[in-house]
Amino acid sequence: MDVEDLPGHNHGPLPSPITHSFPHINKPHVHHHKHTWSTRLILAAGAISLGSSIPLGYNIGIINVQSKPIDDWLKAIIVLEHDFHFTISEEVLKYIFAFGGIVGSILSLWLADHLGRKNSILFSNFITIFSCILCVVTPSTQAVEVLLIARLLSGVSSGMVTSIAPMYLLELSPLRLKGAMGATFTLGLAVGIFCSHILGLTTVLGTRESWSVLLALQGVFILMSWLLLMFLPESPRFLYSVKGMKQNAIMELSALRGVTLKQAEIELKDHNAPIGDPWTLRRLISLQDLRVQLAVLCVLFVGQQFTGIEYVLNNSLEHFEDINLDDGVNARIAGFFIYMIHCFLSVVMLYIVNKCRRKRLLVVSCSLSGLCLILITISLTFKTDWWPTISVISLLLYVSSFTIGLQPIPYFMGAEMFDVGPRSSAMAVGSAVHWLSRLAALLLLSTLQSLLQQYIFLIFAFVTAFVAVFTQWCLPETKLNLRRKSLPHAAPKRVSFQDEDP
Repeated sequence: MDVEDLPGHNHGPLPSPITHSFPHINKPHVHHHKHTWSTRLILAAGAISLGSSIPLGYNIGIINVQSKPIDDWLKAIIVLEHDFHFTISEEVLKYIFAFGGIVGSILSLWLADHLGRKNSILFSNFITIFSCILCVVTPSTQAVEVLLIARLLSGVSSGMVTSIAPMYLLELSPLRLKGAMGATFTLGLAVGIFCSHILGLTTVLGTRESWSVLLALQGVFILMSWLLLMFLPESPRFLYSVKGMKQNAIMELSALRGVTLKQAEIELKDHNAPIGDPWTLRRLISLQDLRVQLAVLCVLFVGQQFTGIEYVLNNSLEHFEDINLDDGVNARIAGFFIYMIHCFLSVVMLYIVNKCRRKRLLVVSCSLSGLCLILITISLTFKTDWWPTISVISLLLYVSSFTIGLQPIPYFMGAEMFDVGPRSSAMAVGSAVHWLSRLAALLLLSTLQSLLQQYIFLIFAFVTAFVAVFTQWCLPETKLNLRRKSLPHAAPKRVSFQDEDP
């Protein structure tokens, strides 16, 4: 803990009792342990990425990469084997996956506070492993139902980790690293999507017969994550405030940060309070200030899903083929370049998000994304000699703009806005809205695209403009000092949204 973070400090000399009690608190090595990446923090970021966000990104990407082989298999089984006169496409698998995400988010409302953050993630991992087994045996069973159940279970697991994993990461991290720890979740998403496109190449594993194995390969990441998770503690803040296991929480935080037991105790007392009565969803929405914060979180998730990023990523290869790149650049290489930029900027965000204010990043991200979407629309409408160049540059800039703000921040914003008591309920609601918005986008965008053609990008631009204005006027800044205010009619305390001192 920095000296300026101690209660009662006003940027002057420390009161002598504290100075005498902790003469080592000003030493550089304590500051180093507290606000830099310790070994266990790096392990936590790696374990959660491998076991949560990379499988989630892989799940999102692989169903698009293998859409043709899956479509062919579904048609063969339903029409030829069972002699039914209807068929389903891989789009149904996307819908079921998103519906499973809603179910998993709702389940996390109970799991996070009863099993704990770490155990809930492990539980979701077991569900994913079971879904992987179902994927592998699907071709031999010749049963579409097995594949549908596998995708539903993958969605349930993904919904759980969308709610719980960012919360766990932020509760492990020190104040000045919260943004970077939260951004590791979306870095895993980008890496997972990129891995799905690499493994889905026909020269790697993307053959017509290997689609079921490709769907199940997410299990490899989870098995790797278990080697790291065994070295990680339960969230000290959860143990301290929710379970009331104060001594265990202090020891876990001390080991995690490399600080003394006394310093760990001071931080937990300063930034956490016993939650008193259990926080239910009804209690959360009954308080006006928390209800407003919850509405802000939901708007960010809805805006994130309707700004067109997945539509752009999924159709980038087709778009590059349509514009007939004739300067020696292969359309597939250009498509992979999009995913490489996505991953690279997700890494850069680990640094940027700790240096810039959340609100400013979101406004800049939305504004630039909206401008790029308008340029894409213009380039597709007026096909002059230079329109392929403008179109490619606009797509690259759009993905870049989205990645520096609107992609990562909504995932961990809820964990920053809410104190540890109502946090799990708020994150569960935000995650459910995220997956519900995703399902709505999947159902609507294909119809809108057939009706509007290239003008669908103007819809995305309008959404980004709305989110930018909403962020500027309604979003509190959460790059903050954790100063406490009592909630009206409630024993717990919550965070006040004051900007962090430079």
